Amino acid sequence: MTDIKSALSNVLNEWDKHEETIRNPQTQPKENEVKQKIIAHRFKPTNNASRETFNAVRDFPNQKTSFYLEMMLKKGFKQSTIKSLLYQMVHQGQMVKAKDGGLVTTAPAYAPIKTTKKKVVPDKQVVRDLIANADKPSTGIAALKADTAAPARDVTKKSIVVNHAWTPQKAMENLTVFQARALYDELKKLFGG
Repeated sequence: MTDIKSALSNVLNEWDKHEETIRNPQTQPKENEVKQKIIAHRFKPTNNASRETFNAVRDFPNQKTSFYLEMMLKKGFKQSTIKSLLYQMVHQGQMVKAKDGGLVTTAPAYAPIKTTKKKVVPDKQVVRDLIANADKPSTGIAALKADTAAPARDVTKKSIVVNHAWTPQKAMENLTVFQARALYDELKKLFGG
């Protein structure tokens, strides 16, 4: 029994040393510096495809979409990106599409595209069915059928399942770091340390 206790004690001490090095690293970057780097990276424009597309339509009005696609492809932008941007700008009112397919800007300068949530439009047939069934009286709880599939289990009986194939290595395989730390703390309380 003392062999197991001493072995566990050695393992726990090694965990303590390792944890101490993790919690107190030698150089820690300042939290504000890290946040500023993340924010700067997140909002950094990559290639100004939106602004360039808007400017192309503003500078060369009344041209079809294919004209703008060719122009922007020569500048190195993707065709799918330009198509999507043109559609979004027309949808938001920054551009107008004429009957002949020509595009014209409605504003003198580019404004960022605003995201909007799609409205959920219910199916007309479902709405009609709901309205038609609203006048029918509900039968309430009496309409529910009793579940006779399985009898209720007796919860007063307790059973113990013994797993003879259990090993500490198998138990630790599926533990997360947090679970391992909680187990470590409990074992430390149990064996004293």
